[in-house]
Formats: sequence, structure tokens, C-alpha cells
Amino acid sequence: MCSSSQTHSISVCIITTSRRIPFFLHYCLKSLIQQISFPHQLIIIINGEINEEEIIALKAYIKTLATQGVRVKIIAIHPLAPVGFCRKLAVEFSDHEYIAFVDDDVILEKNWLNNIISSLTYKPDIVGGRVEILCQRFWEPLIKKHPFFTEYVFVKNYLLMRFHGKLSNNIYLVSGIRGLWTNNLTIRRDFLRKIGNFRSLLGYLEDDVGGEDTELKHRAIRNNAKILYNHSAIVYHRVTPSRLSIRYCFRRAWAHGPFYAITISLSSIIKGIIYNSLTTIWYIIIDRNKEGFLSFARTLTLLSALLHCRRTSRFLDRRIERLKQVRYEVIDHI
Repeated sequence: MCSSSQTHSISVCIITTSRRIPFFLHYCLKSLIQQISFPHQLIIIINGEINEEEIIALKAYIKTLATQGVRVKIIAIHPLAPVGFCRKLAVEFSDHEYIAFVDDDVILEKNWLNNIISSLTYKPDIVGGRVEILCQRFWEPLIKKHPFFTEYVFVKNYLLMRFHGKLSNNIYLVSGIRGLWTNNLTIRRDFLRKIGNFRSLLGYLEDDVGGEDTELKHRAIRNNAKILYNHSAIVYHRVTPSRLSIRYCFRRAWAHGPFYAITISLSSIIKGIIYNSLTTIWYIIIDRNKEGFLSFARTLTLLSALLHCRRTSRFLDRRIERLKQVRYEVIDHI
């Protein structure tokens, strides 16, 4: 049963696609079943085409969680929708005080939820947890060879967080959004109501243009969010070989340009390019390569945003047309 010691109710949301269910979601659900504490509710959103065989395979996990007192909802969306729409829908279907977002390609450390719950005693608006890389052993030499030019710099961003105060051994008050990712992010629902939900038009949609989480986090900062980081609330992000390359990181940085073209003013983009270019040079001079690489990646993103400024209307029009076609249904509810 859900732990009676929980004083704050919590939902867990996982967004997946049909083709990722056997390769990623099953492993994530297995780690959820092995938790010391259980959420009050689990929301699984399948974004895109439904595979009935995979739905049947999910039922075994669902029944196991139901025996632990977890209420489960499986929601199918079709056709494929922006991830921002999926997250917004999850918030609307959540029945509890906090909603914890994790991705389908993470494995939850067995104390993950218990440690998230311990953070809630401080009444935060947002809790970010720690993300570590999980990869097969024969990929490890690649990470060691290029530690700054791989997924490492994105996942390990918590090493560069701005800590504002220490609340306990592993819980910190932080300022800024660096190191906070929606593959391990818990948000208070009342706070989301206050600042507005996720933006439906933003997030991945058959492309590499994300940003629905970044946009929400910027709004949270503007609304004086109380943000905590819990170093003991760990998820392990499963990394594929395609992400262990300089080319991937640069392509990912460039692809985010349209998002920043939509959300940042032209003057801010130009200022950002100048600032990050100078910062990159400075970090190289003082031999701080990790920060230098991150700064260079941000410069690429802002250059891409500058080139996409005149194309934002077409980008948004395509997404608006897609959202007009989107339908969803609750295909299982326990």
C-alpha cells in the first residue's frame, strides 16, 4: 500500500510512445514497482499510435501497482502531439498535490520516491532530483574519452547549479534552473495553476525542438518559485551510442533554435550571442573546458534562433494545425 507516513499526496507521470514501450517503459515501470514507497497515482501517456499488444503487456505492471494501492491511468493520444500538450494533459488528470515527471528512458533508484517525498516537508514549488548516466559497459570508454562532448554535459548540469542554501544532508535550496530536468522533476499543482500549465505548442514533435520544460521553468523563476534540489533522489538515464558524440550535442543545440526564436526577444538573442561567445573564449583561456563547451553550445542555439526569427510563424502554424487534429482517450483506468 502507499506509505501511510506520506503527508503529501503525489502522482507520477511517464510519457512514452508505442515503439518505446518494450525498450524503455517496461524497465522504468519495473523500477517503479521496486520502490520503497509508492505514489498515490500513476499516469502513463502514450503519445502517438497505439499498439494493442503493448497495451496488453503493460497490464501486468498495472495490476502489480494496483495491488499496492496505486491508482493508474493510461491515456492514449493520437496523432503524435507536442510533448508540452502531453505534460499539460497529465497535470489536468492528476488528482494530487504534487506531480512527479520522469521519462520512460530512466531507471529509478529504489529510494527515489521516498527521497522526493522527504523534500516535500519543506513545502517547495519545484523539486529537482539527480540524473546519472546509465550505459552498457562497452560504451564507457567513449564517455571517458570525451567527457565534455557527450550527453555528460547535459545530464551532469547539476554540478554547475547555483546553491542558495543547505536544508539537510542532501537537500539544497537553489536559484536558477540549471540542472533541473523533466526526467526527474516534481512540481506542486497549485503552483502550476498559479503560473499556468505547460504550453501545448512546445516540446518535441517529430523533430529535435523541445523547450516546453525550459519555458515553464523560466516562468517559475519569474514567479519566485521555491526550488529545491535533492541529490539523493536519483534516476539513471539510459544513454544510447548515438548520443555519445560531439556531432549529436551540436545538432541538439542547433535544433533548439526555433524554440528560443519563439520565446526570447531579438535583442536578447543578440546580447546572448555576444555574451556567450566572450564567455566561451574566457573559459578556454582559464582551462575550464566543461563550462566552455556548455557556453559554446548555447552560442550555437542562439545563432540558430537568430536565423529562425523570420520563420517562427510557419513553425507555430504547423503545430497549431497538428493540435487541431489531436484527440485523446483514457484506455485504462484502475
